[in-house]
Amino acid sequence: MRNYIFVIFIVLFGCENYFLPKQSAYLRLDYPKPEYKLIDDKDFPFFFEANTILSEISDIDINPESIDFIINYNQLNAQINFQYKNVNSNEKLNAYILDLKMTIETHSTMANSVKIKDYSLKEKNIFGRIFDLSGDVASPYQFYLTDSTNNIISGLVYFNIKPNYDSILPAINYIENDIIHLIESFNWKNYNK
Repeated sequence: MRNYIFVIFIVLFGCENYFLPKQSAYLRLDYPKPEYKLIDDKDFPFFFEANTILSEISDIDINPESIDFIINYNQLNAQINFQYKNVNSNEKLNAYILDLKMTIETHSTMANSVKIKDYSLKEKNIFGRIFDLSGDVASPYQFYLTDSTNNIISGLVYFNIKPNYDSILPAINYIENDIIHLIESFNWKNYNK
């Protein structure tokens, strides 16, 4: 009898409910397959293909020294800021590339690592460099393209949220694929083979 009372006592008072905090997790994000369209503005000295499913071009600002525009990814809460310059000399081209490198160095102080990839499409006279910055940085992906003499265009990816690399990585990868497609479809209008 004592054993039964002891078992009942353990069953009633020996079990406690332990509440564990909910583990952090991120949503699985599936993006639509991109569809690309040729962007050939009459005022641009270049043309390229851009994703028309999730992006749109806005804020085009054309002046004698540069062309600025933005490709917005509203669903991803991101944008790519572009700036084109017609430099007309090696000194100006090198100075502009140095400015870009200084901007990238500023962002890279917060990066865990920086991967650099050189791009060379000699048949189209396009040379460039891509900078992939991992970590909680303001601009995780940056690049520039040039014809090595007169023209240069740069692009910087920005997210309109506080950077959290793990949570925005799927969006970074999606935009990275769009940028690779943009680079491979890019052409200078004034280039003759």
